[in-house]
Amino acid sequence: MSAHVTPEELRAAERMPPERKREVFAHLLRGCPECRARTQELMGSPDPLQRMLVQFLWHSAALAALAPLKGLPLCRALLERSWGLRHDDPQGMIFLAELAVKTAAGLDPARDGAPAVADARAQAWGELANAYRVRDDLIEAERAFHKAFRFLEEGTGDAALQARLHDLQASFFGTRRQFLLAFTELDMVHTLHLQRGDEHLAGRALITKALYAFYAGQTEQALAINREGLSMIDGSRDPALVSNALHNQILFLIHEGHCLKARKFLFGNRIQVLKGGRINELKVRWLEGRISYGLGDLPEAETAFQEVRAGFETTDNGFAVALCLLDLSLVWLRQGQIGKARKVVAQATKVFYALRVPEVYSTVVILRDALRLGKATVELAEDIVDKIRRWQINPETPLE
Repeated sequence: MSAHVTPEELRAAERMPPERKREVFAHLLRGCPECRARTQELMGSPDPLQRMLVQFLWHSAALAALAPLKGLPLCRALLERSWGLRHDDPQGMIFLAELAVKTAAGLDPARDGAPAVADARAQAWGELANAYRVRDDLIEAERAFHKAFRFLEEGTGDAALQARLHDLQASFFGTRRQFLLAFTELDMVHTLHLQRGDEHLAGRALITKALYAFYAGQTEQALAINREGLSMIDGSRDPALVSNALHNQILFLIHEGHCLKARKFLFGNRIQVLKGGRINELKVRWLEGRISYGLGDLPEAETAFQEVRAGFETTDNGFAVALCLLDLSLVWLRQGQIGKARKVVAQATKVFYALRVPEVYSTVVILRDALRLGKATVELAEDIVDKIRRWQINPETPLE
């Protein structure tokens, strides 16, 4: 029998043999996009019976798959698998973290040692808090973090665990746009990892801090912090981290108007920057287009933006498509091709309206109407596109 789960099996999950449940669960954890989509579709079904059946499959299959494990090993296994679902299945991530919290609550301090049990409970609550954050349930995340740090005080004082919890809480503060608190947490993470002798993870904390500094509008500081973080990380341990940090450095340079520096930096690091799949390639090509625009190479900028627009149209990323249309409008405005600019801005306006982002929509309407009345200038259009781009990075950025 194929490892792929069929719709018929999902609708009759309560009658699935235990061996098959274990097989399906392991298959889902390995990340099959087809089966994940199928289960997620039924998870969101308006039919409560279908939702219940899929949840039954997850619960019973998880317990069956991890049945040989008990105590601390079970708790660690649940958290490891929960973390593995962070990109694809927030609800499954929460479910497994909740199981880990329940498992940790049942640990015997007399058998495992009270400090070790407190560590396990702190870790479980911290990972559950992060799972809530991923699902944008920030109230529950805050409550869970309180419990995690309370148990941490009763634990062994393990520096790695302390760093992990502060790192997760930094992400929580970043999500809430409380950047000063996020900076404090990341400074602690950086110090703890240096004390442990792990320069790579200390550098990773700096790279995260640089991104938050950029979100907060502190681009020059972000450049310096990111540069320091890049000097510390080990590419062999986390190639994706290196690629992201290099990408961010180019983005920061463009935002500060250092397009020639950005071009040279991209040229010197091109192989590493391009790692990460098709979406990353489109983002890099977009950066190339913005660099060309900033340097006045309008034909090359137009070619790049057209390629990026076509690429994102196949990914169903409407915001990226609309923003790329606005980039094209800048190119054509600079070339005096007002008709072309008016057409793509009108298209972008419709997309932003459909996406239900009223702040962006009302801002683009200004540009659309200015073009209709023959009052649009390149400076106005550049200012509007820059504001939308900054809003995308930080939605609390005002768009007036």
